[in-house]
Amino acid sequence: MSNNNYAFLANGGEMGKLTRAKDWSQTAVGAVESWPQSLRTTIGILLNSKFPMFLFWGPDHICFYNDAYRPSLGNDGKHPAILGEKGADYWPEIWDFIKPLIDQVLNKGEATWHEDQLLPIYRNGKMEDVYWTFSYSPVNDENGKTAGVLVICNETTKQVITRKNLEESEKRFRNTVKQLPLGICILKGADLVVEMANSTYLHIIDKEEKDILNKPIFESVPEAKETTYSLLKNVFETGVPYYTDELAVTLNRYNKKELGYFNLVFYPLKEENAEITGVIVISYEVTEEVKARHLLSESEKAFRNIVMESPIAMAIFRGKEYTIEMANLTMMHDIWQREEKDCIGKPLLEVFPELINQKYPELLNEVLSNGKTIRENESVAYVDIKGKLKKFYLDYEYTTLYEKNGKASGIMCTVYDVTSKVKARKKVETAEERARLAIEIGEIATWDLDLRTRKLIYSDNILDIFGFQKNTKIVHQDIRDRILPDDEHIVVAALAEALKNSIYKYEARILKLDNTIGWIKVHGKVFFDENNEPTKMLGTVMDFTDERDIQQILFKSEKKFRLLADSMPHLI
Repeated sequence: MSNNNYAFLANGGEMGKLTRAKDWSQTAVGAVESWPQSLRTTIGILLNSKFPMFLFWGPDHICFYNDAYRPSLGNDGKHPAILGEKGADYWPEIWDFIKPLIDQVLNKGEATWHEDQLLPIYRNGKMEDVYWTFSYSPVNDENGKTAGVLVICNETTKQVITRKNLEESEKRFRNTVKQLPLGICILKGADLVVEMANSTYLHIIDKEEKDILNKPIFESVPEAKETTYSLLKNVFETGVPYYTDELAVTLNRYNKKELGYFNLVFYPLKEENAEITGVIVISYEVTEEVKARHLLSESEKAFRNIVMESPIAMAIFRGKEYTIEMANLTMMHDIWQREEKDCIGKPLLEVFPELINQKYPELLNEVLSNGKTIRENESVAYVDIKGKLKKFYLDYEYTTLYEKNGKASGIMCTVYDVTSKVKARKKVETAEERARLAIEIGEIATWDLDLRTRKLIYSDNILDIFGFQKNTKIVHQDIRDRILPDDEHIVVAALAEALKNSIYKYEARILKLDNTIGWIKVHGKVFFDENNEPTKMLGTVMDFTDERDIQQILFKSEKKFRLLADSMPHLI
């Protein structure tokens, strides 16, 4: 159709185009050229309006609508088939509701108005709950008779759902607030009137809801005004929240006046327009925790005093770096031989790097990781004292320290320096060993051989046994050279056995300097260091030659021994 002939159908976007393209002669309203001016005028207004509009026209309630209304029909639904069709055919799901409204307008000429009305319709391939705010208004024909109903509407589904969700959310919020273990109170206006207080808050101030609701808070709790009024007033006036932990507030509750401690949040209550209308108070009482911490602090202070004054060396290490948190004077001066400034606050292995290659880091890790307590007596430790490694014998105990949450956070170290005691005992043990050997063997010669330097210490009678002149200075090799070659394997085997079980024992023949043959009996013991390396041997040697046996042996073997004496190899 020509836009020049039907200017009222010009423009109108998608619906204008669809209206122009439709063959209206096949509908109840007939061809466009037969339309009355009232319909043309109404359609022209409808198509060019940016506000959602719908028109029911004539006794068959033929449907017209514009682009603004189009989104409310959704997809896979009534659009575009509903255009020019009878309302009863395309609105069956709500016809029972809207037909009386249409009749009211057509019969009485009275407009109707509905706000946020639920009208479920078929769209998007399914029935959906849709909310509308709309009016039905009469459209009169040229004779002044109502010929149609103009629906001016606005879908409010999102707003209604949002409001319902908000109302439900607020309801849940208030129910949740009432059950929270946090004390929550809502104060409205500059007078800080109590609008709501949950059971926890009521318990904190020891009041009934009826005693404080709709009253200024400080009428009910006047004793707290001095501490909190200025804070609340500042939040209300500036909108800046206030947070604090362990605020001390005096309250009259439980029939007495007492000081309580509270973690508090004062938060401005704002409306949608950002106007501050009140203050939300969130309170959590920590009185018992604070008092317990105060007691613990006093207890820790007393404990530290005991530790610092203890004659037993004690220290506390914290964290995986074993940072030295505390060490008493006994530990620092007697064991570590360090000043406080060189120890406290520093990692243990930074202060004592020489411990890295010893067993102690591994032991500390086991205590911290597994919560074990480890004790050891006479443990050897090498500590750098003024640039030199000093050997200590220590009785120690490592005990795990825990936080309130049960997590291991450190180690308590207790140390006894038993170096002097161990060294004294070892000297006694050495002397006792020598004495015992002497008692067991009787008339013997004693010797002490350093296995690292081969230095030999011996008693004078050893010279007699091997035939050396009195006051002769001998070394270990001088003695070994006297062992007959045929018996050398006996000495070698005895030494090998001694390096296994520390007992050195053998009997062998010797050739004295006067070329006579003798028999010796050797008893000894090998001593080892902490690395199980042999360090020295202590022992005795006894001449038990039987003259008659020797003469018999000499009679048979003297010539052989004499020949061998000059060519005897050097023995190790």
